Amino acid sequence: LAQGGWEALGIVVGGLVVLIFFGIDLLAMRVSAGWEPTSTFLLVMVEYLAKIIALAVFFAAVRGQDALPGRSVGIGIGVAATVFLAALVAAYLKIPTFVVEPDEEGPGGGGAAG
Repeated sequence: LAQGGWEALGIVVGGLVVLIFFGIDLLAMRVSAGWEPTSTFLLVMVEYLAKIIALAVFFAAVRGQDALPGRSVGIGIGVAATVFLAALVAAYLKIPTFVVEPDEEGPGGGGAAG
């Protein structure tokens, strides 16, 4: 960022790529929250495939030009992905989870039904 110009733009573009990539996941989760699991799985797989294809097209376009330095885009992607994933992990750790304790006697051990 200190160099300014195209290098700074490359870092910003890399950060935007990460935000869009993971933001689409969050949007898909919100949209499909009340759906059946099979429909949700289909949506997630289709949007993941579309994102991978879009990333391939984007990286091919960035690689084939000289204005936007690929190294700066890579730095932006690395920093933004690390920050975004760390924030996501911290958010998930705060969400209460439902835990099911197994039977004390284990499977086939003659619990209530045996």
